[in-house]
Amino acid sequence: MPNIKSAKKRVLVTDKKRTQNRMILSEMKTAIKKFNLAISENNVEEAERLLPIASHAIDSAATKGIRLTTQSPRSVRLSTFSRRAS
Repeated sequence: MPNIKSAKKRVLVTDKKRTQNRMILSEMKTAIKKFNLAISENNVEEAERLLPIASHAIDSAATKGIRLTTQSPRSVRLSTFSRRAS
């Protein structure tokens, strides 16, 4: 544990940010898994409903710096999967 006041504060702030980042990352992964499950079950209506949700989760994670912006084209691949399933 740090002794300096500013170092103590940094520990608290980084813990809080890590928790927020893990929450956003978990939401993104859950949205992608739900979308992929709908595609694998050939449930086109559900996949079309989940596509904007998954795409938004990926884009917001990339905007917030949790995921690299080079990984945000994953949302384009999701839409390709949905077109293929149709």
